[in-house]
Amino acid sequence: MRNDRSEVIEVIYSQPLSNKINYYMNSTRGERELSWAITDHAQKRISQRVKNYENILLTLEYGDTIFKQNLCFYIATNKSIPENIDSKMRENTLNTVVVTSSDGAIITCYKSSNALKNIRKKSCQLV
Repeated sequence: MRNDRSEVIEVIYSQPLSNKINYYMNSTRGERELSWAITDHAQKRISQRVKNYENILLTLEYGDTIFKQNLCFYIATNKSIPENIDSKMRENTLNTVVVTSSDGAIITCYKSSNALKNIRKKSCQLV
């Protein structure tokens, strides 16, 4: 059986400046530099609910992905977050949901223990 999971070697990220979050990731799959735009609403929700941008990045990198209603939902589940992540960081990241638009902007984030079930029940299109 082939293992497609990457192992993170190093993550360097910068706090959002002018509504962007940037990070450089060195993993067994290679080096990547990514940037996400963050809406004002998302910045407020991250500070209220998640409190750590690293949790958002782990969710975006490893979370299960569901495409519904022209949005992309990233969900950090127990199975999706690798075991080699620090246990406290892993615990804080579990059940985090990050909602992004098709153009790469983070719209909002929240915590939900039933996120996979609830998102799968959503209709395909916004009504």
